[in-house]
Amino acid sequence: MVIIPKLDLKNGKVVQAIKYEHYAKIDFRELQDNPLQLCKLWRGEDAKTLIINDIDGFSNSINREIILEIIRNIDIPITISSVSQSIEECEFLLNNGVMRTALCEYPLINLEGTKLLVEKYTPQRIVFYAIVHNDKLRYYGRILDINIFDYIDLIKSIGATRLIYGDSDWLANYKPANFEKIEKILEYSKMHVTLLCGAPDARTLIELAKYEKYGLDSIIMSKSLYDNNFPCQEIWRIAETLQ
Repeated sequence: MVIIPKLDLKNGKVVQAIKYEHYAKIDFRELQDNPLQLCKLWRGEDAKTLIINDIDGFSNSINREIILEIIRNIDIPITISSVSQSIEECEFLLNNGVMRTALCEYPLINLEGTKLLVEKYTPQRIVFYAIVHNDKLRYYGRILDINIFDYIDLIKSIGATRLIYGDSDWLANYKPANFEKIEKILEYSKMHVTLLCGAPDARTLIELAKYEKYGLDSIIMSKSLYDNNFPCQEIWRIAETLQ
């Protein structure tokens, strides 16, 4: 299963901070002010791909320039999600080196435009994400009037094949993912699914790997990764503090 580190960008800085011990020779919090260096760190730890969430929206020129700088300097695929995505924004990103753009609400606003994006750039590059609360889509704090299954039907009707899925059941509480809910999404969608968080420890990650054969091909990690919750990370942190 592919592990995807997540960066949330706000005003040109990364929201997340890597946890470190007081005796470390470097302050990993400094990487919050340098998103490119943080991306290089994840790449150095063998990340195969990254996802960047632009919290401010692409009109924020600081975030936009940082995203473009990362794309120019990191040799792995980058996925971008943004609060302000539009057809023009997606095309700009995809034409300037972004591997994938992740859409949530936009198909509900402009289904035809979204369909054209999928047709032009292929379903491999236009992916969709659904964060849900009680099976209703939740988008930046707002509960939308559509459930996850109707949303899946909608995006599949325009050719979508990839879904990023998260649930407040574990996102809000830093808990292991609900396996029953994941099974329902995999069975219903028949899509390639990326799980958004839900693996706070190595044991849960091992359990999630059992669902690969049903379409769960990757997991996006944020807090658990930044908190160094996995055994291999201790080795990385020691090596980095010795450099």
